[in-house]
Amino acid sequence: MVRKAWPKVVRLSLPAGGSVYRVDCRFTNAEGKRIGRRLLIVKREVALAAAETEALKRENSGIQSLGLGGSQQQEALRAISLLKKNGIELGLEEVARAYIRHVAKTEAPMTLAKLLEKFLEFKKAAPIRKISKRHLADLDQRLSVFVHGREAAFNKEGKLIKERVEGIGADRLAHEIGSREIEQWLLNLRFGRTTRRQYRTHLSNLFNYALQIGSVGDNPIDRVVAMKPEEPPREILTLAQVKALLQAVWDLPALAGIVLGLFAGLRPESEICRLRWKDIHLDRETITTPSGGTEESFGYIDIRSSKVNESQRLVKISPNLYEWLIDLRPENTDQLICPSYDHLNERTKSAALSAKISPWPHDVLRHSFCSYHFAAYRNESLTMAQSGHRNVGIFRKHYCRPIQQKLGYEFWTIVPRSIKSNAIFPWPIQRVKAEQDLPKLR
Repeated sequence: MVRKAWPKVVRLSLPAGGSVYRVDCRFTNAEGKRIGRRLLIVKREVALAAAETEALKRENSGIQSLGLGGSQQQEALRAISLLKKNGIELGLEEVARAYIRHVAKTEAPMTLAKLLEKFLEFKKAAPIRKISKRHLADLDQRLSVFVHGREAAFNKEGKLIKERVEGIGADRLAHEIGSREIEQWLLNLRFGRTTRRQYRTHLSNLFNYALQIGSVGDNPIDRVVAMKPEEPPREILTLAQVKALLQAVWDLPALAGIVLGLFAGLRPESEICRLRWKDIHLDRETITTPSGGTEESFGYIDIRSSKVNESQRLVKISPNLYEWLIDLRPENTDQLICPSYDHLNERTKSAALSAKISPWPHDVLRHSFCSYHFAAYRNESLTMAQSGHRNVGIFRKHYCRPIQQKLGYEFWTIVPRSIKSNAIFPWPIQRVKAEQDLPKLR
């Protein structure tokens, strides 16, 4: 023993000859745990100097702790007890650092209810780009469930159609909500992965806005593991189903939307329902190709109102689509193709039910277009240019099913005169002037 006072210094002999000095800086803390380190030093003088330095550090630390007032010591003990009670294995220093990082940087503390109100007002003002009413309603509905919760809902027969969901709490401050709490709330939702992923996306937007206005120190959603969405089956309509669907449609705007989805591959909500008839250029003419040959052109569709900038394109009108559109086009070409997405969706599913296509497959019109177009032309680049795809992998995986070429050829021969439709067509020269002047349909 070279030094008996703390930290003790002991000389140790080495098997190969010589010796080293061990400086034992370990001690027992207030919780009864043995902490600290042991140093091995070759020279005696250096070992004794290191021991003196460690002793001085501990003495200074003790003096500082004794400088705390009685109330401060009691607060420290209560804080440690509170952390243990809630199962938090953090020291007071770590808690202080977390407070500075998350709470002290909060410039404008705000309740979740107030934050949601300001966020929706911000979105309605649309400072970056115009947001559809449907998207705003979806934001309001999902985020209100997170903040306020939702009571159970029953139909007239007493059947449960919406389960009760507990909200996080409208009066809670936004910066108090942690990632673990949000993750557990998402996992408790009795929805599929795709729906929970949509909730997570909306919550991320909400807390990003809170971060921008200084209501939180960081976005807790960044620490919530992203959920991989469920992949819907890649289904298409058979030729018989296509004909049955077109025969069952009685609403002219819905029929125009369906043929644009089937024979042009347009997206229903972001493209079809934002198009006006003036964007459809029905010009039948013979054009000269670069090779010196000629081909017949039936015009094009100008996609300029799409919400996907990369998908703004000119879509070539096929001969059979030309025959559908020329008879559906009204004199007032400034009007929308369809009044709304809900109108198109409701009428399409009603016609599908009449055509005995149930359940209605996800995005089936666009999937059918891609599959039959590629089957007929055998040119991926051409099909992707029409549909607005930029990624070959996504196109092959989600949008294109293998079909015999002869079926692809038959698909592009489906014209109005081959369908005994329930719709009242303005054939051959009658034109519908406006939506309110549509003939009464059954």
